[in-house]
Amino acid sequence: MKTKLVLIALTIFCFANLYSQKNGFEKGYFIDNNNSKVEGFIKNEEWSYNPTEILFKADENSKSQLISITDFKEFVVGEEYKFKKASVKIDKSHDSFEQATGVKSLSFVDDFLLLRIRIEGKATLYSYRSETYTRFFFSLNQSEITPLSYKVYYDDQEKGYRKNETYKQELLNNLKCDDITQNDVDRLEYNISKLSDFFSKYNLCSGSTNNEIKIKKNVNTFEIYVKAGVGITSFSYDDGSNIEFDDKAKFKLAVEAEINLSNKAKNWSFLIEPAYQSYTNTGQYQTSGTKISVDYKSIDFSLGLRKYFSLSTKSSLFLNGYMTYGISTKSEISSSFLNISKTINPSLGFGYSYNQKYNIELRYEFSRNLFRRYATIDSNFSTVGVVIGYKFL
Repeated sequence: MKTKLVLIALTIFCFANLYSQKNGFEKGYFIDNNNSKVEGFIKNEEWSYNPTEILFKADENSKSQLISITDFKEFVVGEEYKFKKASVKIDKSHDSFEQATGVKSLSFVDDFLLLRIRIEGKATLYSYRSETYTRFFFSLNQSEITPLSYKVYYDDQEKGYRKNETYKQELLNNLKCDDITQNDVDRLEYNISKLSDFFSKYNLCSGSTNNEIKIKKNVNTFEIYVKAGVGITSFSYDDGSNIEFDDKAKFKLAVEAEINLSNKAKNWSFLIEPAYQSYTNTGQYQTSGTKISVDYKSIDFSLGLRKYFSLSTKSSLFLNGYMTYGISTKSEISSSFLNISKTINPSLGFGYSYNQKYNIELRYEFSRNLFRRYATIDSNFSTVGVVIGYKFL
């Protein structure tokens, strides 16, 4: 039973992931080498590193095609990503201190790169990020794109790691404005947050428009759901004489706190779920036929992760896993000396979410050992059921 459910969940995960990948396209366009604007849909990869190719579809139903950096000059996805191809000089020194050399001066090479545009205006800020370094570039009045010089190196005389921060003087020489002081430049750090603020300040100071192109953070970072569930529970244990109970319904009430771990729409979430469940049933000894009843109530505290697979702007599938710590409360087994223990068990769920407000989930709770304090007693208490949730906060 467990193996079948795990295989089903993995199969659902694979199909949902494939479907999600097919639907990761957003409206956008690219400028080809003939300066023609080609509109359509581009796969939003949420690029950690600057790409060298894109997946493009002329419309939502057409087949996607891979387009290389050699075939376009610029591309835009939604309102959050804009890349421009440029021939630039770049120093590719490693940014980590562990990989730093003892050479302070920069070693520039010529390269064709897709630069990500961060700030547009009289002064435009670009970024390029690889696995080993991050570099920034700028241009004034759409002129030649120039690197902002930066390098980490080891100073043999000082016996320590240093930073070549020539970019500060380059900005001081080129971005002159009454509101920008020497102190502003001296304190300027080589990262996207500080440089974006600096370029925005310059553009506004110089009377230019200022367009900051950035990922819009998700406002729904913390949500609370009330949940109710019913499931069919299988219970048995063996204390020398095998005792079995017929499958029976079990009810639970829960509150789920969901913390969105993604920048934008839900992708991964962290879950906290306190719940109360109740189960009563009557079974019998296999040998003697003696009746025995169980009244099990528990307060459960679950921690989990959830992965979403977008179907549309309003609906999505999700797969989640929990680890649950159960505390028995006012539980008893008739005609028995046994005490029900605290338990730890995993669970796996697959569900559907609508409008980020309602969800329904099929969940399998793997067996919890109600008698784990007794080394000689084996028990099984597992549930497969449906949980319905409603977001109220």
